[in-house]
Amino acid sequence: MLADIVVLYWPEAVVRQALAPAGGTLSADAHRRSVRIGGKEVLHAERSWADGAPWTGTLCYANLAWGYEIEVQSMAASQAAAP
Repeated sequence: MLADIVVLYWPEAVVRQALAPAGGTLSADAHRRSVRIGGKEVLHAERSWADGAPWTGTLCYANLAWGYEIEVQSMAASQAAAP
């Protein structure tokens, strides 16, 4: 799970450097990240917010290597409903 968080939220340069020893590559744009190892996509994420923006919106993440997908809806703490 920690590795997933790193791939999703850490700066691109840090992720690229971490993947390099294993032969992994990161493809990224403002709303997507994809990790490939040996030419095969192993992780894929799409989010509704752009790089540098608050992490508010929808994140769809697929860990293809481990066979699971997750969809997260996040919002600022000030927007969360009180219990």
